[in-house]
Amino acid sequence: MQLYVAADADARMRDEACAAAKAAGVPVQMCESMTALQRMCRISVPCAVAAQVAED
Repeated sequence: MQLYVAADADARMRDEACAAAKAAGVPVQMCESMTALQRMCRISVPCAVAAQVAED
């Protein structure tokens, strides 16, 4: 599992997501913006936080 967090996301959401990931031992990768994360996830709206979960 990997957590992706947009640098321009709401500070409280960003900080809480990063803290929860750190507590769970999940690596966090910062993305330059919510729009960049939107493109990476191939979704139609900007995204603040996304997780990539390994397939079984």
